[in-house]
Amino acid sequence: SNFASLFLDSFMLLGDRKAKRVLYMDTDVIVQDDLAELYNSKLNGKAVGAVKDCTTLYDDYYNMYLLSKMGFDFDPASCIYQRGVQVVDLAVWSREGLAAKVEAWLMREREAEDSLWSDVVQPAWVLALDGHIEDISPTWNCFNLGEVGMTYMQAQQVRQMGLDHKTLLYDLALTLTRKPGTMKPFLATCSQNAKVLHFSGEQKPWLAGVWAAKNPAPLCFAPNGLKLKHRDDDSFGTNFAMSSAADRWVTINGEQCRIVRCMDLWYEWLTVEEDCALKDIEKEWAEEEQLWRDTWVREQKRKESEQQKKDDSKKKEKNVAALSGLVKDSANGQGAPKQSGDATDSSRSSLSENDDSGSGSEAGAAGAGAGAGVVPITAGGGAG
Repeated sequence: SNFASLFLDSFMLLGDRKAKRVLYMDTDVIVQDDLAELYNSKLNGKAVGAVKDCTTLYDDYYNMYLLSKMGFDFDPASCIYQRGVQVVDLAVWSREGLAAKVEAWLMREREAEDSLWSDVVQPAWVLALDGHIEDISPTWNCFNLGEVGMTYMQAQQVRQMGLDHKTLLYDLALTLTRKPGTMKPFLATCSQNAKVLHFSGEQKPWLAGVWAAKNPAPLCFAPNGLKLKHRDDDSFGTNFAMSSAADRWVTINGEQCRIVRCMDLWYEWLTVEEDCALKDIEKEWAEEEQLWRDTWVREQKRKESEQQKKDDSKKKEKNVAALSGLVKDSANGQGAPKQSGDATDSSRSSLSENDDSGSGSEAGAAGAGAGAGVVPITAGGGAG
């Protein structure tokens, strides 16, 4: 779905289709209101309507130094947009060629000297659509409900709501993580009045059996009047039964607010059978992803092996060239004149001090060899 969403105009305008707009939503969402309102959002001539996220700025999201070096002048203090829920004006999208612009950014990332971002499609989507997105109500995308913890900006937003130190650390059992200003688990401030709940992040509700032993569940402000029908139900097989720490009431600015696990909101809308189906799908994709991973690892090893061969070949060529130069200098009477001179002087000294004819012959030969540009070698490997 990451890439398919970029080409909705090509699909929805095929043949007799005359769609003007399209609503796109990621698969990990719960819709709690009439989507007709979202569909009819005022876009003011823009191609897309989406929710702005000012807990993540360009400076946090991108390699701004490299973007500047590549000749792009984006404001590092700009907020990003979340693409998990969006309304798209197909005519404007097609006219502006936005799919091609997203692809162009993906190619820039691929060919850049260093990584421009760490995600896949959304960063490219945000840059390509810079100036083409109209803000819609944040209630249409209450995102990050599957995140492990809060960044500094997200934690600051929580503190600014009026939640004091005691409430966060003791009543809600949040913990301060090693990175300054960050906290764990994630606490969603948008869920109480959200029209769409978006469980983006690593901790998907249907995979609680995998992550629950490692991390606490993300927390959400519960909608008013919520009655958890699965409160004491462990039939989902994910240690679903509510714990005392997961269902709390806190006071914020004189108002009583209920906080539950975000996964509890998800399961209010699912049956046990639907939950099992999601898990089966995850298992299927896990096999595919492992296959892709193994293929990627093999490809990386092949590339590394080829690169190593190229490096070895260049090194060998360089050594051969250096040796050829040394032989050429030696043949021209250059190369190592000091060694040759030392060898000749040593040989002459040996000849004058030793009357033995064999020694004299050897010294004479050594002297003659040095005179011809050949460095005489002794058994010890040094110059004679």
